[in-house]
Amino acid sequence: MMFAQHHRHRNQPGARLIRTALCCSALLANAVPAASPTAACEAVLSLVYDQRNTAAHVEGTIENTTCAASSGDYALGITVKDAKDELQTLEFTEKWQRNDDKTISFKKLYPIGENVDLRRVTPRKVRCVCTVAPE
Repeated sequence: MMFAQHHRHRNQPGARLIRTALCCSALLANAVPAASPTAACEAVLSLVYDQRNTAAHVEGTIENTTCAASSGDYALGITVKDAKDELQTLEFTEKWQRNDDKTISFKKLYPIGENVDLRRVTPRKVRCVCTVAPE
């Protein structure tokens, strides 16, 4: 299940559309992290994104309340509409790791090409494994 919110600040000069996506959580037991896994965990990936010329600017957080030390990976599906009005989805894979119970924050520019319009960014294949057994 995916929830998306679209925000546009109309009264500001140079306003741009900012989209927010909150992805459902993922519970997977077969992830392969760098450290030895002890248990599956549940990670929630939240995103805010906008287009910056030929790049998608993506900011997000990863939350996991199951255990403190954990790691995993996820993919971002970035859908763009090209000059021929055709949709294309680009996929980028990222890894994450933490040693405490703090929320992970990230931001990154992803290349999307010239003469395209960013349509959406969606989290895919979110995986999480506790590296220390949950209490």
